[in-house]
Amino acid sequence: MRWTAIIVAAGKGERFGHAAQAKQFLEILGRPLIFYPLRVFLDVDIFTQVVVVVAQQQIEIVRNYLHEHFSMEEVEKFRVVQGGKRRGDSVYQGLLAAEGSDFVAIHDGARPCITRDLLHKLVKATETEGAVVPGTPLQDTIKRLRPRAGVICETVERTDLWAVQTPQCFRYEIIRCAYDEALQQRHVDTDDAALVERLGIPVKVIAGDPSNLKVTVSEDLPTVTRLLEEGYV
Repeated sequence: MRWTAIIVAAGKGERFGHAAQAKQFLEILGRPLIFYPLRVFLDVDIFTQVVVVVAQQQIEIVRNYLHEHFSMEEVEKFRVVQGGKRRGDSVYQGLLAAEGSDFVAIHDGARPCITRDLLHKLVKATETEGAVVPGTPLQDTIKRLRPRAGVICETVERTDLWAVQTPQCFRYEIIRCAYDEALQQRHVDTDDAALVERLGIPVKVIAGDPSNLKVTVSEDLPTVTRLLEEGYV
């Protein structure tokens, strides 16, 4: 089975509040944040290709970085491609670069604490189910508010509510069909699994990892730094 990892790192990270540099290239413990997921995917031998999707102005920077920090044998597994304006556009460019694959794992470049153990579990489940995502059950009480009023109108039953993470993993033809359909209808979601769901294809959820955090705001950095210091990945 041919597996390709697609690492999506073309976003500007506008909520992060760091105007000078995209968050996925900020240094943590002497290395850019994106290094950590790249290292983990390379270490899981099932992945024969790693597609890194970045903004046009970052392509040469990333290529140079790969040559500096990875062996020549490892560099040959990478393919760096230009992303689009929206996350979905970037994922689609990654899918085009992954043609010929049997399965793909689509991962946010701003989630550095993905573990090898979780990847192995996702690979095994996806080869059986066809579409699998990691997630964690919600622990907090969830309230629905009235639009623009800031007033609670409902307490949502959380028993069946899960927070979904990445990498989201699919048989290639499933996710490619989902994106082709979505782009044709001009409906590209921020969640890959949602597009598969729109086709009526079931998506299996397996237990993710609470430490598989996405760096969204600057306040996330201390927690992620601590996890990496502890050798979490």
